[in-house]
Amino acid sequence: LTGSSSAAPWGWRQSVSAPPPEPRPRPRPRRGLESGSGFGPSMAKLPRHPIVSDPVKALQRVEEAYRTIGHLLEECEDAALLVDALCVDGPIVGASRGFFELTGYNREDVLGANCRMMLQGVPEVAISRSARKNIRDYCSMCQVMGLKDIAEAHSMQPNKRRDGSIFMNLFMLGILMVRRHPYILSISLPLSEGLSVRLRPSEAEKIIEGARERFKHIRDLLRKHVGSDEHAVDNESIPEHLRQGSGSQPEFAFFTERLQDHCLLINGGYTAIRREPEELCTNCLVFGNCPVRPTQEGLSFKVHVDDVTSSFKGLPVLGFTRRRPADDPGLFPCVSRCLACSVLIGACGEAFARDQDLHYKMGFKPPPQDEVQTWSWQPGVPSSKRCPPVSIQAGDVLRCLYTRKGSIQLFVNDELVLSFDTGRPLVAGADYYAVADVCLSACSLTLLPSGTGTEEEDFARAVSFEGRSISAGSQGRHRVFRRSVTEIDQLVREVLVKKGMKDLAANCDFCVTIADPRAKDCPLIAVSEAFETMTGFTRTEALGVNCRFLNKGCDVDPEDLVNLRLSAETGAPFTAVLPNRRKTGELFLNLLDLRGLTVAKHPKTGEDLWFLVGIQADVTDFAEDEVPESHLAKMQWIADNIRAAVSRELSEFAYAGAEEMNRVSCDEEESFLLLDRPTWRPGASLGQRGATDSLASEIIAEHSPTSRAGAADPIRPPPSTRLDA
Repeated sequence: LTGSSSAAPWGWRQSVSAPPPEPRPRPRPRRGLESGSGFGPSMAKLPRHPIVSDPVKALQRVEEAYRTIGHLLEECEDAALLVDALCVDGPIVGASRGFFELTGYNREDVLGANCRMMLQGVPEVAISRSARKNIRDYCSMCQVMGLKDIAEAHSMQPNKRRDGSIFMNLFMLGILMVRRHPYILSISLPLSEGLSVRLRPSEAEKIIEGARERFKHIRDLLRKHVGSDEHAVDNESIPEHLRQGSGSQPEFAFFTERLQDHCLLINGGYTAIRREPEELCTNCLVFGNCPVRPTQEGLSFKVHVDDVTSSFKGLPVLGFTRRRPADDPGLFPCVSRCLACSVLIGACGEAFARDQDLHYKMGFKPPPQDEVQTWSWQPGVPSSKRCPPVSIQAGDVLRCLYTRKGSIQLFVNDELVLSFDTGRPLVAGADYYAVADVCLSACSLTLLPSGTGTEEEDFARAVSFEGRSISAGSQGRHRVFRRSVTEIDQLVREVLVKKGMKDLAANCDFCVTIADPRAKDCPLIAVSEAFETMTGFTRTEALGVNCRFLNKGCDVDPEDLVNLRLSAETGAPFTAVLPNRRKTGELFLNLLDLRGLTVAKHPKTGEDLWFLVGIQADVTDFAEDEVPESHLAKMQWIADNIRAAVSRELSEFAYAGAEEMNRVSCDEEESFLLLDRPTWRPGASLGQRGATDSLASEIIAEHSPTSRAGAADPIRPPPSTRLDA
């Protein structure tokens, strides 16, 4: 290769006009590194501390923790709480004076209680479900044995005081190890009164960083008083090789002073794990804690794939940077490819290089080549359609090599799968730090020694855990139910309705999504090919999860968020322009028209069987947020065709059943009956700009301090279509 970003990598002869091939099956793992060996271990096999579930013992633990450390918080002027991570339901074991002043609660109210007491009485539609899920997952991961460090988590939620008033609260959570016992320290910062607050991204970043500094200050004071061991680790959960510091350990560990939002480190800092891997494909970028030692070849390091998820396709991004990692707010770019002074490889068979000293700030357009130079093994394929040359599995070993002449290469189980000439030879005398983005299909990576052969295999066995590895992508999807014949008949009908809707979406030539509000967390059940093209996420990555993955890291208007939740609960029409992110990290403006479609009704209960249907369009290049007339025609087309698709599926099922088996009859009145014509759900339009009867505005205004005093108009946040965000 000559360094041209349009050239195909060495070893591949892919025609520019050819369609993207399917990923090749992974090469056979090297002997001693068996697939699914649970090397890191897998997400399902992470060893955890025992949890106190007995109420009497839990109360005793609360009292003991309060005497040991909880009482030290009481003179703190900041609003702070301390929670025992190893007790069921996470009881509060300490609270500060600042917290009592902010909320009106006293010590007797909070000790032994859960923090969700401050959500009681808050309107359901104003509460962020994704934020609550993130916090629950964070608290769960704090129970992992051998935890070296875990990134702080933060969230903005409306909370209720003891007197019934509501305020917007930013809280920051972080771990505090006291004699090898994990506690969770929470810092609260009031942002505004009422249910809503509008912050520019720069303002939010400043507030979050301030909360992090307060957290660190209070944590250090508590450590000083109780003599805690900083980030104590359970020796029995660390491999013998790492404990003794023998020559077979990796040359460096991961940098721990600051971690990206969804990252945690175990195994003495040699293993990086991405939290919530089935819902988020990024947010676990890690660096080496010391420079990589150059060899005759150049620079290289190896990682073991501990666990993978089937929710996303693509390789982890590996590479090198000349930026020394430091505990600084600007340590992480928005996406790894924008990292300053870096050369990276992976993702969907791509390589990236940026020479500038500052990260590139991703906006609504892909970065130009003079900012982030990009190579692909499928140069003629749009970025949203690219796929990796191989698929990885648990047990694979990846090696990243940056040659002295400037080629970046990726090996899977010692087989070269990607190679690009970047035209950037190693800078003599410069320090390079390893980079690993635990993204896409990889959700846990462990550093390996740079040696080969027996030494590497011994290390792999040393850090493995007994038991078969269970992929994170398969958890929670298989359940066994016992149901009556009537219930089975009803479920079959619902399944066939969904199948008809999926087939319909697959045949659409425009961007359509269909979600099931009856299922937990309203997951997507069907998306069109145009959705894949617009967002870069494939069907397999999008189906089965809530569509909030498009909003990650986006500045969405609080009123739009409330309206979205109302539409998901009621099926009322919702229309707005929302900032979203593509899979590549690029921002775009998404014109969303969402409403519920009723396809069947239960004859006895009158319950409707309905689904959320969304029509979407990329309006990044347009200034107006009006719904095109074609959207209404597309909605009608969906309604007309769903009935035909569903009826056909039901007819085929009935005929096949009569031919092949003597089916037990059941009362037709116990099942959903299809409507003669699907109908859109009733309700006032939500989210349309200029409307004066917005239900979200009414809910926000009802709980604002001005409306309680009757002294001002309802709060109406500005539209989310602001381009200056």
